[in-house]
Amino acid sequence: MGACSSKMGACSSGYFSSVTSGNPCPVHACKFPMQVVSVADFLQSSGPPEPYSTWHTRGLLHKVHPDMFVIFVSHQWLSYTHPDPEGTQLAVLQHVLGGLCEGSFVVEDNILTHIYGLPEHNIDALRTKIANGFLFVDWMCIPQITSRKQGLNEINSDSITADAVESIPHYVEVSNLFVALVPELTHADTRELCNYKSWLTRGWCRGEMGCHLLSNKQNTSVIVIHSTMKAECMSHVDWQFNSIADCGFSVERDRAAVVQLEKTAMAAKVKHLEVVGPLHMYRYYMATFMEEPDSDVSVFLERFRFASLSMAVTETNPMNGVMCATLSGSARLLRILVENQAEVDHHIEGLGAVGHFDSSPMLMLAVSLNKPASLITTLLELRADVNAKDALGASVTTYLRSKEQADALLQAQPDLDCPGMPMGMTPFTIACTTAPPEAIAALLDARCDPNPPAVGVGWSPLHAACFWSRGSRHAVEKVRLLLDHKADVNAKSGPWDVQSGVGVASQLRAALFGLESCDARTRFFESLSGITPLGMAALMGDHDMAVFLWANGAGLLANDYGYMPEDLARMNSHWGVFKMLSVCSA
Repeated sequence: MGACSSKMGACSSGYFSSVTSGNPCPVHACKFPMQVVSVADFLQSSGPPEPYSTWHTRGLLHKVHPDMFVIFVSHQWLSYTHPDPEGTQLAVLQHVLGGLCEGSFVVEDNILTHIYGLPEHNIDALRTKIANGFLFVDWMCIPQITSRKQGLNEINSDSITADAVESIPHYVEVSNLFVALVPELTHADTRELCNYKSWLTRGWCRGEMGCHLLSNKQNTSVIVIHSTMKAECMSHVDWQFNSIADCGFSVERDRAAVVQLEKTAMAAKVKHLEVVGPLHMYRYYMATFMEEPDSDVSVFLERFRFASLSMAVTETNPMNGVMCATLSGSARLLRILVENQAEVDHHIEGLGAVGHFDSSPMLMLAVSLNKPASLITTLLELRADVNAKDALGASVTTYLRSKEQADALLQAQPDLDCPGMPMGMTPFTIACTTAPPEAIAALLDARCDPNPPAVGVGWSPLHAACFWSRGSRHAVEKVRLLLDHKADVNAKSGPWDVQSGVGVASQLRAALFGLESCDARTRFFESLSGITPLGMAALMGDHDMAVFLWANGAGLLANDYGYMPEDLARMNSHWGVFKMLSVCSA
């Protein structure tokens, strides 16, 4: 394993440190050489995937070397003894990879990227590299593996299988591209659905993703493959809101191992950024993942590379002194900076690469990064505006992480029913996208309106909850709370295309080519006008949510363009939702 020099950012010599086409300085242990299958050979295979022994016997496994373009595939096993007994999961991967190689398939950016107008990921530029590239899939590339159900502590520590499994974090960081293969399929033994939502809750899947996102490679995007028709770049919100602490492990002792992997990756990330920059990203990662905040001014200034206290106050770097104090959780430093005329109520910029949108209030950032309620209270005492909004009208409640945060904000008496323009959604409505049920319950107890007047795009809290439900394990519980408070299960949204230039462009493309022939982005925006919560669940592909809404009185109602919920599911290849809704409409 190579190690980074703190002074020069160079890697030590050795085989594994030279395998750096993905990450210039891998930090995780490699106990067994990484072996991969060529994309070309994988595309020629059919049926249930063959195990390592078959690929090895046929001479189709290759040891990784620096010139390779390697794709790491993270996925859930669909049975206890075989990852894909019917070959359906990897058939989706074959379809997507084949389409990417031919130029007939497009990986979309996530919806928030389009809504906020962020720079788009250029996955198209990788087509040739993908076509000539190599895949790592555990079943095919790890010897003698029989199940990922076991934890590390349950595998014979003397086996080469254990060595290979323990090397997976290294395999992740030296790979060039990370793919989450999450089509909605049923586990053969448990009969539970395996999909994006369940993948996000699996501890080792979350650990693999963390090792990738915290690596020092140039491309840390995550491609999420939902179906043969839809693949997108993951939103950082899904990573931030699905922590290892909340994930499930088949063997509980593995949780500590994965937590340590993330700490190791983070320490290497901070060291790398300290040497090569940029400075604001060094400060961001240093502050965000500090276990104990600084209380001494001189230590704080040295740690975050401020020449003086006055520089920490006046510097225009996206991560100025107040930002560093806030993200590191230091209430004492915050007060000292504000006493020295630092601005506590500014809007951030320059942090889009880590999922924070330009124009977001700093208080929103503190909330989204799960800072404690005591720090939120400190910011409010220092006159941070509890009603501050970003450019699209989203408020500080947008990314609430806990009931305690909600209680702290409520003490400042925010206006939670005032629509934020131009989108026109109330702070309570937007909170229903990602906030946990206990925070939503606190807002409902504060008499937030579950049926606000339709303004702008006209989304109700139910629409918002269903919009982000595919990445939220608590979405059904939130919707149950809203329905208990008399939310309208059949509420229709407003005319999205009037509010959004993206929506207008989508309407034109749909009129010219037909909605079913359009890309995923066009299908999404063109489906929103007049959509119901059930329609939103169908559009996003959340089977559990669709079942729950139907069982609680949701009707099969068309949107403004005549598309029924089952049409929206079918056009986006959400076959489980489509079959369920087709039965309901029969």
